[in-house]
Amino acid sequence: MKKTRIFLVLLLMAVMGIASYAQVSAPTDLTAEAISGPHSLQKVKLTWQHMDTLNNFIRFAVYKKNGALADTGVFRKIATVNTKLFTDVNVAVNRTYSYYIVAVKGLTVSDPSNSVEISLMPPPPPPSGNIAGVVTDETTGLPLVNASLKFFRAGNNPAPSAGTTVIVRTDSLGQYNAVLLTGDYFLYTFAPGHISEYYDNVNSLQNATQIAVAEGVTQSINVALAAILPPPPPAFAKVYGLVTDDATTAGVNKATLKFFTGNHHPFTRIARTDSNGNYLIQVPVGEYYIYTCAPGFVPEYFDNVNNIQTATKVILADGDSVNINIGLVAVVPPVTYTLTGSVKDSLGNPLAARVRLYRTKLNSHFQMLKEARTDSLGGFSFNTRENDTLIVFAQPLNVLDFYPEFWENRTLITEADKLPVSGNITGIDFVLSHKPVYVNGISGMVKDTNGTGVEALVHAIQKRMNVHPMVNNHPRRYTTLTDSLGVYSFTNLIPNQYILLAVPPMGYKPSYFRYDGVPTLNWRLADSVVVTDNGVVPDINITVLTLPDSGFAQINGKIRDNSGNGVNGAFVYAVSSEGEVYGYAISDINGKYTIAGLVPDEYVLMAGKEGYISGNSQTAIVSYSVTASNLNFTLEPEGVTEVNEENIVVSDYALYQNYPNPFNPSTIISYQIPVSGKVSLKVFNVLGNEVATLVSGIQQAGKHSVSFNASQLSTGVYFYKLEAENFSATKKLMLIK
Repeated sequence: MKKTRIFLVLLLMAVMGIASYAQVSAPTDLTAEAISGPHSLQKVKLTWQHMDTLNNFIRFAVYKKNGALADTGVFRKIATVNTKLFTDVNVAVNRTYSYYIVAVKGLTVSDPSNSVEISLMPPPPPPSGNIAGVVTDETTGLPLVNASLKFFRAGNNPAPSAGTTVIVRTDSLGQYNAVLLTGDYFLYTFAPGHISEYYDNVNSLQNATQIAVAEGVTQSINVALAAILPPPPPAFAKVYGLVTDDATTAGVNKATLKFFTGNHHPFTRIARTDSNGNYLIQVPVGEYYIYTCAPGFVPEYFDNVNNIQTATKVILADGDSVNINIGLVAVVPPVTYTLTGSVKDSLGNPLAARVRLYRTKLNSHFQMLKEARTDSLGGFSFNTRENDTLIVFAQPLNVLDFYPEFWENRTLITEADKLPVSGNITGIDFVLSHKPVYVNGISGMVKDTNGTGVEALVHAIQKRMNVHPMVNNHPRRYTTLTDSLGVYSFTNLIPNQYILLAVPPMGYKPSYFRYDGVPTLNWRLADSVVVTDNGVVPDINITVLTLPDSGFAQINGKIRDNSGNGVNGAFVYAVSSEGEVYGYAISDINGKYTIAGLVPDEYVLMAGKEGYISGNSQTAIVSYSVTASNLNFTLEPEGVTEVNEENIVVSDYALYQNYPNPFNPSTIISYQIPVSGKVSLKVFNVLGNEVATLVSGIQQAGKHSVSFNASQLSTGVYFYKLEAENFSATKKLMLIK
């Protein structure tokens, strides 16, 4: 009996539910409206009514047919919505669509609403007007073909968006026609070979006249452009004369006369004499120095002086015809002397070697003069010229067992002893040092910015690092010669870090090695090359730059250490106002230097040498009438950059360069903190993402070292950052696999 009652209740509820769903009423008052969307696209907006407004279970299905109601076709459901509004975006102009709506509650669907149809027509074109006319040459009145006229809305700049700009071009008759939306416009007209202008005949937008475009109205606007006239020819003066031999008064054939101005970018004109010594040249008006030279004669500046600082300027005006005769003194054949010496080992045994003789100018620019082989007794001999200043270099043929060197046990050409020739020179005796045996080395190439090899001396300079049993505080320096293609190699090096220096012949700037190939004369910007016990480090290529066209101004001074002693072999270089290293010098044994070949300008001077803390930069303004003198620098010798001592007391924070660098796969990072505290040492990639945390915690005051293993990282540049108390420092390291 109880089960029967339950069944009857459920049956009653089902009947009531069916009755409830059967009562869903149809939507009414369906309307369709065409509305505009973005980019002038049209949409259909459908709205309708339904009496059951409070029942949240009611949904509405939207049915659509392509075509009119009377057309054949099938309605298809395109959407189900909860509101009495739907927008159909899948429509196109010049098409007709039909719609109806049904209400849905659960599984019950109402009867259809009233049906509607709508035809979409393209929107009317926006109101517009026309501007037409002719573009002509202002002088000749001839039409200009392919002239451009740019109309842009008032209030926009001369490069407005495409939607507010119209550009038209003239036809073969110079005519144009522009269809523009109504509004206010500016007009900008331009044509090849003519001066562009704004309407009406002005050269700036601020003074331009606006053009009002009205609906259905065609305006006529003609434009006349002025032709661009070539500049008037420059004013010239004529200089002529005779170049003669001072002693015989005979004309000098093929003498060269250089006329140049004395400014930062000197303008130069060159004349040459004929077989009788006559010359004739036209030059623009102005002030000139005259430099005359000829084979077999001593060159001079006008008027009969040997330097530009005392030269006489020639002032030339338009139409001048000036006669300037010049007498040159014939070169007296130089007196010759001999230079002799020997090459032996530490036991006095003669060595087979190549001995090279270099001529130096101003202690800084080197030219290889001669090369000789030692004889069976180790001896060598050269013929030399009086007043030359020479450097002697011995390269053993047995490069595996002996080090090359400059005379007097010098290892760098920048520090080599200079020998002035005033008589016969004897006793230039070399005692070459034996090498330890390591199967390692460095190889590469010295090249210019075009990749062409450049002959040079290459120095490998050991860094001051207490990291190997054979390294002390007196770093070893190695020297080698490139071949004619600029290729060089070192072998049998004491394992350590090295910086590489290439010193090419005259016409090039020396440079230290950098992995990015950027030349530098600042040794602190040089990259280290790590040499281990075994293996040759390849592709250590050094890029050198050519010196700019030289001028005639000079800067001189002296470089001292903090005890007042002259520093030998330091680089001093002058950076022009355009940021270019325009000249350089190398200090002599007394610390004196002279930078020659400068053009008039304001220069920033910098000085430095390996193992010294660079001094402050200085500024000098030079001209052809003034030599900047006594620009002196003080360089402070630096101590050992890394000391492995325990319990050392430190007074400040410091983060040291990792060693080795570049490295693979591990390297040592050292730092010091003066007080105990929290320390963080992290490694980041070039994107700033952290790749390793090496230290994070409290550490005692003192010096610390930590090993970083990068075996899981890819080749590239990384940065390590130390943070302690208020101190923060970051350095770069390079992983090469």
